[in-house]
Amino acid sequence: MRQRQLGPGIERDCGEAARDFGKQNQNFFGAPAVVYLCVDRTLSHWSLYDAGAWSQGFLLAAIEEGIGGIQAAQTVLYPDVIRRAANIPDNLRGVIGIAIGYVDRDNGINNFTSARDLLEMVVRWAE
Repeated sequence: MRQRQLGPGIERDCGEAARDFGKQNQNFFGAPAVVYLCVDRTLSHWSLYDAGAWSQGFLLAAIEEGIGGIQAAQTVLYPDVIRRAANIPDNLRGVIGIAIGYVDRDNGINNFTSARDLLEMVVRWAE
C-alpha cells in the first residue's frame, strides 16, 4: 500500500510537517466561517443521505458564487462545545461542518490534488 499524502509534499508520517498540517486542519485552514448541518433527531439514519446531498448542493452553489468550501469531520469533533456555542437545540443532531471562505490560490493546500487509486481498485462490478 502506498503512503498517502496529506498535502503538497507532506506524507502522513513525516514528523513536523504532518503535525503542522494537523494544526492547520484543526483551524479549518483559515476558513472564516463554518456552516453546521444538523438533522432532527426523530429522523432515521437514512436522513444522512439527504444531508449529504444537501451539502453537495450547498458547496456547488458556493462555488458558483466564488466561495470555496470543504466538508470536514474535524468540524464536529466536539459536538457539545459546538451545540453550546452555536445555540443548537437538543432536538437536532450535528452531522457535519462545512468550512467556507474565499480561496487563497497562493496557499499550496488549495492547489493540492491527492493521488487516487484506480477505479478497478475501489469499485467492484456485479452482474
